[in-house]
Amino acid sequence: MRISLVMPAYNEASIAATSVRSVDRVLATLGGPYEIIVADDGSQDGTEEAVHAAGLPTVRVVRRPHRGKGGALTAGLSEAEGDFVGFLDIDLEISEDYLPVFVSALEEGFDVAIASKVLDREESRRRPLKRRLTTSGYNWLVRLLFGTDLSDHQAGLKLFRRDALAPILPDIRSEGWLWDTEVLALCARRGCRVKEIAVATRPVRPGHVSVVSTSWDMLRNLIGLKRRLNGNG
Repeated sequence: MRISLVMPAYNEASIAATSVRSVDRVLATLGGPYEIIVADDGSQDGTEEAVHAAGLPTVRVVRRPHRGKGGALTAGLSEAEGDFVGFLDIDLEISEDYLPVFVSALEEGFDVAIASKVLDREESRRRPLKRRLTTSGYNWLVRLLFGTDLSDHQAGLKLFRRDALAPILPDIRSEGWLWDTEVLALCARRGCRVKEIAVATRPVRPGHVSVVSTSWDMLRNLIGLKRRLNGNG
């Protein structure tokens, strides 16, 4: 099985080379063909040059104008050539060392494998209370609106069978943080078999984008997605 892993990036020159080398090291241990696609969302700090400086033949850059992480993911995944395709956030808050577990889940027959920061309760308790409450409320709303029955929709590591993602990808319209939820809502509609895998996280520097700034924004965006998927928006 060929693996294609997309790493979305926006102004990540300071970490890009180190991150792609770390991911390349892990994928190389799996023994099969693979590629790493850095989906550069219009970076202005030399991210693309930093990736090329890593000097890895397994890595390529897909660059597009800056519009958001979701759009970068769609662009990168649209060019992926693997039988298993997915993404890992370039800050490696979720360790690249989990990748073999995700590959094994698809080899077992699951259509999708996704990370969950909340399945492990001890690990979840280590996260700041405000983030835990926001995450809990968000995932409850998604389950209510879309019937996904998943504990965590937004964690930055997801892997798909190509034949499961290919029919869905052209229908995704979200260009920002909502992309993760939209792809899982569409997977649920198609009856995809999804395996959640508990992950620990490691401290990283503050990200460029907060998932949701207020509860109102969270609710408004989810209702908008619900209406759109129902053909009303």
